[in-house]
Amino acid sequence: MPGLQWTYREFINSVRMSRFSYILLEGTQDKSFFEILRKSLLERLGNDGTRILNITIETAEIIRSEVPGVGNRQKVENICALVNGKSFQGRIVGFVDREFREFDFAGKINDKLGAQLQSGRLLWSRGHSIENYLFDFEVVRDSFYYFTEDLQVANRALQRLEESFIPMLRIGCALSLAASELSSLEKVRGTVSWQVIDSSHSPIRLDLSKWKSMLVQQRLLTVEDAETIAERFEHWHLVASSSSYAEVRWACDGHMGFKLMWAVYASLVHDVRQREVDSGRSANNQRDSIVRISESIKFNHLADSWTKTNSFSDSDSPWACFQLIGFNT
Repeated sequence: MPGLQWTYREFINSVRMSRFSYILLEGTQDKSFFEILRKSLLERLGNDGTRILNITIETAEIIRSEVPGVGNRQKVENICALVNGKSFQGRIVGFVDREFREFDFAGKINDKLGAQLQSGRLLWSRGHSIENYLFDFEVVRDSFYYFTEDLQVANRALQRLEESFIPMLRIGCALSLAASELSSLEKVRGTVSWQVIDSSHSPIRLDLSKWKSMLVQQRLLTVEDAETIAERFEHWHLVASSSSYAEVRWACDGHMGFKLMWAVYASLVHDVRQREVDSGRSANNQRDSIVRISESIKFNHLADSWTKTNSFSDSDSPWACFQLIGFNT
């Protein structure tokens, strides 16, 4: 948290008096994504794109609210509501997580929006959060390949990941909905690791027994609560399995799905090395080399890959923030 914070009024006045444009975000990971978007535009446009450097990409962490307990998403939404209709509104846009808003989960998942929401100077992410844009095999393939020590192992592991990609997201979505229903999102995110992935089958599975044990052993839940959340997972897995890839992709908790993708791939690397490839470092070492990569590095690589596979002209994406402050290629 920065030492010096501005009130809503102070921040809005700074925007009004500035000659720069502003993109206001919730947190540091969102900022990393948008800095990578800016870098991509500079590389595409060369000298013609230098004016993009005049865009200030800021997070709501610098803003304090007079009301205790207001989170960063609400701060961004409040700022956008306050600047709406002002003469300088064209120089600021806010981008926030959609979370589970405007989904219907009765029987199967129904995305009631079907698009990225724009309301005045505010944009919601298309799915639960910014990570959901990365839930695309074409986005993750190259990064996973280059983060793998043995490329023979990588090729086979990626083939198996592609086969399991949609079932994997259905698991992630079911975990998200079960955890959210029982107010345990943070706890469940902490259990997503290669240890609870059964990669001996195709498609991959969640090892429910190991997952429940982890919840209890780490003192995250009681035995009774672990049984309850496992039952709710099975319910939501049936719902996710009857829903389309798009609905599941956008409804999955972004942090949960991101961790799950890497955990599944690490497990597949281990399984391929152990069962199918006889040379190279041990299965444990190759798996662990992927596990040890920091979350921020993993995120940054996938975000960069996303910019290479998604056109700036796509208004149903984070690129729309740049378009809304007048930047057109």
